[in-house]
Order: sequence, then structure tokens, then C-alpha cells
Amino acid sequence: MKGPEIHANNIIQKFKINTVPVDIEAIAKKLGAKVIYSPLDDSHCGMIYMQDNKVVIGVNSLHPENRQRFTIAHELGHFVMHKKQIEGNIHVDQTFSEKLNRDGKSTLGEDLKEIQANRFAAEILIPTKLLIKETKNKRIDIEDDDFIQKLADKFQVSSQSMSIKLFNTFYYDYQK
Repeated sequence: MKGPEIHANNIIQKFKINTVPVDIEAIAKKLGAKVIYSPLDDSHCGMIYMQDNKVVIGVNSLHPENRQRFTIAHELGHFVMHKKQIEGNIHVDQTFSEKLNRDGKSTLGEDLKEIQANRFAAEILIPTKLLIKETKNKRIDIEDDDFIQKLADKFQVSSQSMSIKLFNTFYYDYQK
């Protein structure tokens, strides 16, 4: 396990999370963050603002619920791992297509903070231990769309997030 996953697992252990779907709003509240839903431009997923230990996470209410959950988790990742960089600033996260059109950095794996926040979000919404428990005695096929969708529905995440998590958990060798 790497840095973002360790941060997410520390929270999972601290709050004794052992069922899915993970209540990401409850976690945000326990960490002292206020979540506000508001219609935003479609290119904006969410934002985080932190000042004097007060944290506000803004979420695009026009996006699908799974996207909103990932946005909250992603912004919490910034809060947990990047406090110094976001203190006193508004950090706005844009959609994948907007980032690609803008500069392509995060889509090319060059924006480290965004990659870390995404990995944190994936781990906190799809905890590895709970994913392994859920898939015990099942054949893992990352090309089986029905299998992936059933798991995604259970964890209340997108099928894309679940596919990536399954690949990273069961196929990718972290030791290299």
C-alpha cells in the first residue's frame, strides 16, 4: 500500500468502517468538513476551501450521485494530504474532459496531488479489505461488465472506479 491508501485506511480504521457502501458524508462530518451541494458548471466536479481549520467541500449537485460521492472523497483526500497547499485557497476540481482540454497534466499522470486525491478516494470508497471480502471465492474478471457493475452498485461507485480498483487490487504488482 502507498501513501494515499495508507491515509484512507487510517480513517477507515479510526471510524471502524466495515460495511459498504461507505458513508462518505458521515466521514466528512467526523473530519470537520461541511459538505454543500450546489449546481455548478458541468465542467466542475467540486471544490474545497479551508480557512482557520474550517473546511467546506462544494459538490456539483447536477452530477450523478456516484460522481458526487467520489468528489467528496477526492476533496477529503486533498484535505487530509494537502492541507498546507489548500489553506486559505479555493481548490476547484474539474471533470476529466475539462482537464484534458485544459492542459492534460492530470490525465497524463503528471499532476501528483490530483492522482493522490483520486487514489485516496478510491481506497476510502472501495476499501481493499472490504473488496477482498466481497469477492472472496469469486472469479475476478475485469472484463466482465455485469460483475463489475454489481460490485460498483454495492459500493455505490462508478463502474470505471470499480474496474480500476479491481485491476490495481488483483492484477497490478505494487512491489515493483
